[in-house]
Amino acid sequence: MELKFYRILQGILLASVSSLVNAHGSEVVSFPVIFGNSYMKDRNKPKKNAPDSLILNHHGATSMTLAAHRSHSSHRSHSSHSSHRSGTGGGGGSYYVPQVPSIPATPPVAPRRQPVQSISPKQTRSTPQTAVPQYKLGERNLEEGCYGMDVAELGRLLIKHNFLAANAVVKNGSGEVIFEKNVMAAVKRFQLAAGLSADGLARSSTIKALLIWDQINPEHVAILAAFLVEYEYMTKADLQYDAAGKNICNPQMMKAVVVAGMKTELNVGELIEAALCWNGTERKEWKELIRLLITQRYLSEQDLKRNSAGLVIGTQVVQKAIRQLQTILEISEDGKATSSLIESLKTFKETETE
Repeated sequence: MELKFYRILQGILLASVSSLVNAHGSEVVSFPVIFGNSYMKDRNKPKKNAPDSLILNHHGATSMTLAAHRSHSSHRSHSSHSSHRSGTGGGGGSYYVPQVPSIPATPPVAPRRQPVQSISPKQTRSTPQTAVPQYKLGERNLEEGCYGMDVAELGRLLIKHNFLAANAVVKNGSGEVIFEKNVMAAVKRFQLAAGLSADGLARSSTIKALLIWDQINPEHVAILAAFLVEYEYMTKADLQYDAAGKNICNPQMMKAVVVAGMKTELNVGELIEAALCWNGTERKEWKELIRLLITQRYLSEQDLKRNSAGLVIGTQVVQKAIRQLQTILEISEDGKATSSLIESLKTFKETETE
């Protein structure tokens, strides 16, 4: 009974050792038997050739075989041993193989998950849009499809002079006026009024004529028309009048202004100032006024501008000289050849003769 208990205890011990061996990955482990010869001698049940050690063979991760060779002098009565009931015979001895519980394979360790780093979206830089070049009116030719600051100014002038209705203006998504069919029709109407080829395209000639038209104040149309006739840039037959008998700015007058500006190198405003300076004075009196200004050294010949007939144009230099003469004569200083200036000039001339 004690021997049976001894065997059971030994099996438990070997199972425990097997677990340790498996954990440490050993191939063969040799260790002394706790319950060896000394224990059996104490129990007065000695066994010859008792094993001094047990050998543990490690065959894999799930099974182990523990063998203890018992050396007998004879194996004839091998089957009579009750202690060998669970053994297997063979060759040169018997082996005791205890039932060792199978040790499950170590479950695979899941890889440690790395913390997911939040990736901020790339900062995308918006490509700056190329700005549309802005032109002043007259810096380019305008046709259907154009838009910009110059087209808006063209539309404003056409509206101002009643060639285009304000509600007919079309704008794009950016609020810019577009040169479209309504503007083209208005340009044609202006070209017809100015005596230009009516193609609806706002080329330099059309834009220049419109700018001149815009600078002529209705109050100055009469004096400008008279000035253009006097200086032979147009004829009296070219003049046009409204129902009230006032001069109107017609295509012939527009052409005359353009020609006068080109020949005298004066802009429309300067031509109007020259007309106001002349102020409808008779040619003889005008010539006498210029002569006197030169004689009194208010003017020099090289400062004068003349037309093709040699008639002096009342430029700003002439206007300044007239104001100086008006100061001496103690009359209104407006730089114009007024009737009062002409009367004073006659008196001044008589005094000069004496």
